[in-house]
Amino acid sequence: MKRPLFAAALFASTALYAGELFIPPKWQSAQGFYTTQKQYCHPVKTRTLCSKNTLSYPLFTPVPDAQTVTVIENLLQKAQEIYAKNDPKYEVFQLLSDGLGDSFLSEVYTQTDITLFSLTPNTLTLRNANSGYSGGAHGFYSVDFQNYTRDGRGPLRLEMLFDKASLSKLKTLAETFYRKTFGLKPNQNLTNDGWFDNTFKLAENVAVTPRGLLFHYNSYEIKPYAAGHTEFLLPAFALRPIIDPKSPLAFYLTSPKTFSTWFQEKEIGKLRVDAEAKCSDDYRVTLTLKSDVYQPKTWLSVSFPQLNNADAISDIQTVGFDHVKRYPARTPVYNIEHKKAVKSRYLLLEADSKIWKENETKQLAFTLKLPKGAKYTDLRIRAVFKRGQEMKTMPNRYNGIKGQQGFGNYQLYLPKPE
Repeated sequence: MKRPLFAAALFASTALYAGELFIPPKWQSAQGFYTTQKQYCHPVKTRTLCSKNTLSYPLFTPVPDAQTVTVIENLLQKAQEIYAKNDPKYEVFQLLSDGLGDSFLSEVYTQTDITLFSLTPNTLTLRNANSGYSGGAHGFYSVDFQNYTRDGRGPLRLEMLFDKASLSKLKTLAETFYRKTFGLKPNQNLTNDGWFDNTFKLAENVAVTPRGLLFHYNSYEIKPYAAGHTEFLLPAFALRPIIDPKSPLAFYLTSPKTFSTWFQEKEIGKLRVDAEAKCSDDYRVTLTLKSDVYQPKTWLSVSFPQLNNADAISDIQTVGFDHVKRYPARTPVYNIEHKKAVKSRYLLLEADSKIWKENETKQLAFTLKLPKGAKYTDLRIRAVFKRGQEMKTMPNRYNGIKGQQGFGNYQLYLPKPE
């Protein structure tokens, strides 16, 4: 009989999460992870039945902010206590007592990955991803966000951040931006987007981010298992009319003149987006792309669902790209689903390159004029790396919002400068 195995490892990583990074660069580079695992295996007839438990949580080196790190460490204590109570040996014999001795099951496992997901001037958010397999047709995977004030008060639930009247308005705002994000018309049935029924509901799982509230629906909450998880962002500027100045969300009431965010796909690359308001309806936007893979051909694309004409984009500059071109609405552009060029529905800006040197960074910058009378503009961004028939994309095929070319896209909202 094998004895329980206990193992621990420390490794550095900017994030386990692929997608937008809602923490500043110094926190991204400082966040590493401590991983501990325990396992028990028991021989059963012609096989061995094993149970494995894994916990990963963040450590910060160097420490970006001692007070905030101390708060995070205190919050992580509960997860460590729960993990300490897990007993793989008990789980194995419980499975056997439940009649699994004659099955083909050879391993069950649970894994908990905790990351610092978001930091704002007033709040911090931990992301708890739980996955595992305990028999049956498929495993499980769920995400839980927990929001706290920077001094550790919380967790902050929606009913603590908004009064009853504001919660009703929040639901209306959230449905409006959900429909905008996934291309649904105001009166279109939600079942057309895979919902079980046509009644919109707020996700209970919400992350407070510097750009707004990120709503996350786990599998089975609103759609079948095959549809996976669903996320969308309700931007900060849309929330201003319902925010109490004394709320932890009061920082949303300020409209910054500059804006930065980062996107990452593990083992593919990292994209930084900077925007600076130049006047009442102009932004200077800079995209900086770094690849972690050797893929000679590269395309960096930005689409603008509210814009049709090429003259909305001006003063285009690039570093490292060979060509850049504007494609107005109704211009033929390649669509990966149709495997051919189709007419674009809205304005597209695309830069391309045939060579990518090791550790090279490429950049695309332009001036964007917001649509006349609009309170914001919507940007959809994606990068494609290709070598021969091998293609890697940012976002990867599991993330992002589907764009007009069939690829996944990162989505950004730029509010009208004040």
